[in-house]
Amino acid sequence: MNLPSLAKTRATAFAPASAANVAIGFDILGFSVDVLGDKCTVTRTDKPGVTISGSSGVVKDIPREPARNTAGRALLAMQEVLKPGFGFDAFIDKGIPLGSGLGGSAASAVAAVVAANVLLFIAFVPLVYLTALFILSVFGMQQMVNYVSQRSYPELERRRGGGVAGSGWNSLVALAGMLALFALSVPFWLFPPLWPIIPLVILAWVNQRLLRYDALAEHADAGEMARIFRRRRGALYLLGLLLALTAYVPLLGFFAPVLFGLAFIHYLLGALAAERGGA
Repeated sequence: MNLPSLAKTRATAFAPASAANVAIGFDILGFSVDVLGDKCTVTRTDKPGVTISGSSGVVKDIPREPARNTAGRALLAMQEVLKPGFGFDAFIDKGIPLGSGLGGSAASAVAAVVAANVLLFIAFVPLVYLTALFILSVFGMQQMVNYVSQRSYPELERRRGGGVAGSGWNSLVALAGMLALFALSVPFWLFPPLWPIIPLVILAWVNQRLLRYDALAEHADAGEMARIFRRRRGALYLLGLLLALTAYVPLLGFFAPVLFGLAFIHYLLGALAAERGGA
């Protein structure tokens, strides 16, 4: 089965044809036929439920009622069990002829389920990622700062321009800012080409806002922090954007907050050392 292609509210998956009648008496042996297959594009809809918007390929006249379509029935089962809070619309590109004995019905159902799982994954990942990022900011960054400073910047004076209370307040500001930015972005969601871009821009701001404070709070005073944040704004946003993109990479996304936390610490402590050296 080919991996699905990703988009913000749409995913497409391909499932190959299959044959089990290898020889007389050997129906339990089967194999896939990659040259034939069904492709299903599942689009997220605001209203819970399932619709079949159409089909193309070798079979264009398929049942449009979800309960009478194998792909539709599979998606209905997902809706009933998972209750994701949004719906699915499926468009099926049939590459397997009806009645060919090559598993066309099963292929449509499997492709639909894989594509729908991608949409569920896309909706779930940012929640896990943001939770990990906030926990790291409040409880993990201090230990990481100590580790990096002892190894790479042992002579850097600790002026303690921030603390635990400041870190907690910074996290609240980041959360409030994220909600405000999402509210302000509502009109832009009317333009589908912007769907993948809007959350990345917002998360880039949240990332740099959360991690920059904790990276410098122990070593810089308040004035140094303000100057460095202002002068290095572009680079910090770029790091935040890279972190937002990495969050969608399977497996790597779960470790991204720690990796980029270290990157922010190295970058900002280096910037602080350079500023003091040039003073």
